Amino acid sequence: MITSPHDPAALRDELVRQSDLLRRERPVRLVAMTLANAIAATLLPPSLILPCILAVILGEIGQFLLDREPARLVEPARYRLYLLMAFLLETGFVMPPAILWHLDDPFMKAFAVGLATCLMLHVATVRSIHLPMGLTGIAAVALPGLASNTLYWLPRGELTGFMVSTLCALVAIGYTLGAIVVSNRLHRESAERGLAAQSASAAKDRFLAQMSHELRTPLNAILGMGHAELRRARDPASRDHLSVLITAAQGLSVILDDILDMSAVQKGAAADPPGRGLAARRDPGDGRAVPPDHRGGGGWRWCSILPPTCRQGRGSTRSGCGNACRTSCPTR
Repeated sequence: MITSPHDPAALRDELVRQSDLLRRERPVRLVAMTLANAIAATLLPPSLILPCILAVILGEIGQFLLDREPARLVEPARYRLYLLMAFLLETGFVMPPAILWHLDDPFMKAFAVGLATCLMLHVATVRSIHLPMGLTGIAAVALPGLASNTLYWLPRGELTGFMVSTLCALVAIGYTLGAIVVSNRLHRESAERGLAAQSASAAKDRFLAQMSHELRTPLNAILGMGHAELRRARDPASRDHLSVLITAAQGLSVILDDILDMSAVQKGAAADPPGRGLAARRDPGDGRAVPPDHRGGGGWRWCSILPPTCRQGRGSTRSGCGNACRTSCPTR
C-alpha cells in the first residue's frame, strides 16, 4: 500500500530523498551545464547566452540554499520557492538549445535536439522522486521548446514542417511525462518497502525481547526448583532425572541468549558480553564449566554433561533425551 503523497510525513520524506538525490547529482550537472553553455557561448551573442547562464546560476544557488535544510521544504513558502528555483534552473538549461534551433545549420539543429533530449532525460531520472518537481521540470523544458519551434516554422509558412516537428516534440514530451510518473511510483514503492522492512525488523526485536522475558520467568523457576530438588535427592535415578531437567533448561537458556545475540548482531550492537556465553555455563551437577562443541559450530556438548542413564540407559530414560543425544553427540 503506497502512502498518500499528501501525508505530511510522507511528503517530508519524499522531499528529503529528492533533495539528497539532487545534491549527489549536482557535480555532474554542473559539469554538463558548464560544457553546454561554453559551446553555446561560441555560437550565440552574449546578449542571448548571458541571461540563460544567469538563470541557471540563480536556480542552482537557490536550490543549494534550500537543500541545506531539506526537512523544512514542507513549509509552504519554501516549497513554492523550491519549485520556482527548479523551473528557473530548467528554463536556463533549455533556452540555449531553443535559440540554437533557429540557426540555419543542420549541425546546430542536431546539437539543439541533443541538448533538449539530455534535459528530458535529466528530468525523468533525477527529478522524478517528487512528482511536482518532475512536472515542473518537464513544463520548463516543454514550453520554451514548443514556443521556439512555433516561432521557427510559422513565419516561414511551412505548415508541414511545423506539424511534423510539433508532433515529434509532443511524442517526446508525452513519453518523458509517462517515464516521470512511472519512475515516481517506483521510488515511492521502494521507499514504502524500506519503511515496511524497518517496521518488521523493529517488531521482530520487540517480539524477541518480550518472548525472552516471558520465557525466562518460568525457566528460572524450573532451574531454581530443579537445583533445590537436586540438593535434596539421594537416589541416583532421581539425581539423573533432575540433572537432565536442569541441563535441558540451561540449554534453552543458551538458545535464548544466542537468539538475542543474533538480533544484536543484526542491529550492529555488540553481542556475547563478558560472563555470558556458552563457555561460561556451568554443569548443574558439580559446577564444572561446560565447553562449547567446536565440531558443531558452538553448540553444547550434550553427551559430555548428560548423566550416564541418558547416554547409556534404555527405555523412557533414553527416549526422553534422545533428540539431544542424536543431534549433539558424536556418531558412534
